[in-house]
Formats: sequence, C-alpha cells, structure tokens
Amino acid sequence: MQTPWTAVARVKREVVAETGSFRLDSTANSHTLWMRKKPNGACSLLLELPGQQHRCGAHDGRPLACRAYPMRRLPGPPTAEFALGFIDHAMCPGPQRRAWELGRLAMVPSVEGEHFEKELYVRLSRRWNEMAMLVPRNQTMEPDEYLAWVFEVYDRLQPLRNVDGAAWPAVATAFIDGVALPTPVSIGY
Repeated sequence: MQTPWTAVARVKREVVAETGSFRLDSTANSHTLWMRKKPNGACSLLLELPGQQHRCGAHDGRPLACRAYPMRRLPGPPTAEFALGFIDHAMCPGPQRRAWELGRLAMVPSVEGEHFEKELYVRLSRRWNEMAMLVPRNQTMEPDEYLAWVFEVYDRLQPLRNVDGAAWPAVATAFIDGVALPTPVSIGY
C-alpha cells in the first residue's frame, strides 16, 4: 500500500509566487508543497530504528536538499573549484567532513543533476500554470489534480532517462515543453 502524499507533504498557499509554485485557478493564489515534520521537528520521512539509529524512509525518492546534503551549490560555474560548499548548519564530525571536502569535486555532477531535476519540476509547474490560468476563480481545482498530472508526466518521462547522459537535459526539456496540458474541461471545469 502506498502512503498518501498528504502524509508526508502539505500544500502551502504563498502570498508571493515561489519558484516551482503552482496555481489551482486564475487568481493570483500560488501554492507550494512542503515536507511535513514530526512533532520533534524531524522530517516526516525519517525512520526511527532500534538503538537510537535513524534512516531516511524514502532514500531513492528523497528531496533535493536531502540528496545533496551536506553540500550546497555555490554561485558560479559548476566546474569551478568551489562549485559546492558545506551547508552552514551541517554538523559533520571532523573525519567525515574532511572526506566530504576531498570528494567535493567528484560530487559536482551528481549535485548538478539533482539541481537539473528541480529545474525540470519548475518548468513543469509553469506549464501547468498556463492551463490553471484558464480555470474560473470560482472553480478552484484541487492539489490532487495537479499532483496526478505531475505524476503522470513523470511516469511518461521515465523511459526517456535511458538516453546518453549528455543528451538528457535537452531531451527532458523538450519533452516537458511539448507535454500536453489537461484542458479545464477534461478535468471537470
């Protein structure tokens, strides 16, 4: 049985449109998805194991910030010597921190790939917003409709991931730019 998305994320209405935000109608209202947290502030996906051990419960599908942790992208070209730096609040013990520092340049392609995935999502949400602007103010769609469409598009995008790594950004971008948008009529509006 799959966990419903509402168990791990919530929709937040934004006063100012954020990058990657989505609309549910033609109003200026914009929405973003936020990870839920446990009462102690930990990520809702963090599993508590015996012996006070913890582990990510969605390792393969974890968000960008978790995939790149404890590194962050720095301004400038990704091939620069300091393209990645430590997140200010990272608390890695000395030996592990030194290992991360030594391996930083080798991690650049992986972190850049994760950032490209975010750019794809932003592009996809902009496409959705083109359609949402046609939905009358008094017929607001539900976040489930947005997410169903996003998941469907990602399912169709998945087989294209087998292309040569260098070609992937162009292939993925062209696919997102050409994906059919649902019409308000086809989703009941």
